[in-house]
Amino acid sequence: MILGALILVTGGYLLFKGGHPETWMMVKVALVLAFIPLGIIGLRRENKVLTSIVFVGFLYIYGVAETRSLIMKKPKGIDMANVYELNCARCHGTDGAAMLYGAKNLQISTVTKEEAAYIIKNGKGAMPAITSNYTDKEIDQLAEYVMTLRKK
Repeated sequence: MILGALILVTGGYLLFKGGHPETWMMVKVALVLAFIPLGIIGLRRENKVLTSIVFVGFLYIYGVAETRSLIMKKPKGIDMANVYELNCARCHGTDGAAMLYGAKNLQISTVTKEEAAYIIKNGKGAMPAITSNYTDKEIDQLAEYVMTLRKK
């Protein structure tokens, strides 16, 4: 129950944080809403099968949240424009100039590619780090993509 409530709260926060929710996010929230009462029923009736199904369901929901994919698999050959859209555009905007929630304008940024990779990897201010989802090489590629948003 506690795991379900935490997943629901974080999902709700991300849904209301802004932007159009991804399909995986909507499915995650719907499954949590379905599994919480099923878990309560399973525990109250001491139904081990139903409780086990709900537990496996919550593990699936966690996997979906970590991979941002309903099949819990990251695509090969990640497109950095999509990575940017998934992780950065909500605050920086698709063109890098939205400046929502205190985000910097990437079109006029003076940071180097290495500094950008460091910020992406470790986060800064309200911006979270994304290291758990991406390799160092992918973070470097994302930093390189961010450099393309600059106005020359």
